Amino acid sequence: MLISFSILASLVFAWWPDVDLALALEDSPFAWLQSSLLVACGCVLAMRALVSDRPEQMAQRARQQTTWGVLALLLILAALDERFMGHERIQEFLFFDVLHGEPALKHWSQALTAIYGMVGIAALMWMRHTMFASAWRWCRAGVAIGLAAIALDIAVDSVNVQIIEEILEATAETLFLCGLFMEVNKAVTLQR
Repeated sequence: MLISFSILASLVFAWWPDVDLALALEDSPFAWLQSSLLVACGCVLAMRALVSDRPEQMAQRARQQTTWGVLALLLILAALDERFMGHERIQEFLFFDVLHGEPALKHWSQALTAIYGMVGIAALMWMRHTMFASAWRWCRAGVAIGLAAIALDIAVDSVNVQIIEEILEATAETLFLCGLFMEVNKAVTLQR
């Protein structure tokens, strides 16, 4: 957590008074941190896929390792999407090229975000039932803060609020990363 918040403080210091350029824009230096946090989460999930905490249940263990691996891949893809603004570009394509820029149909172009959300909810539900309780608490805090960030992003279209939303997103990703590290640590400890 200290590293994430140190990078945030450094960006604020280096870009002052133009903090909005460093934090609020989708292609800002802060977006690099956010995509890096998602890559880190994906890597830790890949480590979790390699660690078995219940050696006596071979069939269940294989399914869990596969699911952890799929989740790791999804987070790496989310990091690429974050860094290269994938879903924003697809939404623009849908809105302008498929829906011909009809303002009344704009919400249909944002359906991709709903699909991302449904995949995320399914993954979180699985993790909630699979993870160690202490690790899940960190992830649950990250999810709560992430939901607050999403609500701000949907409700308000202001640069100042966008700064808060991006900071909340990075905080959520950092908490999630802490929870995943705890999960791997507990699984490795049980193997000994």
